[in-house]
Amino acid sequence: MQRTRILFAIILLMAGGYFGYNYLYQDHKEIQTEAVFIETNSNELIGLFQESSTPEVLNQAVQIKGKVTQIEGDGITLDNKVHCSFPVSLFKVSVGTEVVVKGRCIGYDDLFEIVKLDQSAIIN
Repeated sequence: MQRTRILFAIILLMAGGYFGYNYLYQDHKEIQTEAVFIETNSNELIGLFQESSTPEVLNQAVQIKGKVTQIEGDGITLDNKVHCSFPVSLFKVSVGTEVVVKGRCIGYDDLFEIVKLDQSAIIN
């Protein structure tokens, strides 16, 4: 009787460990293969964050069209309103060019009044 309880407890712990590990270490989203949730420009995107405290675009793939106003390391800023960070540094983009960027919307910075995207890629 006691052996079956111990065996049952061991099996239960192993199953719990397996499911817990798979829950914690899920595969990352591949933003470039996901469908675009919204296509917009930088003014409309920042308006969504100013209207609502938790807009639907958070953690979604978005496609933004805008003019590059700043380049810094592995990121660019569109229209001084949307900061897009890329997995690698960009060398083909220059300030003043019009680009379309696809990335994951990760939030809004109230202090600088800027929307942030990560895992971005230039679509042209």
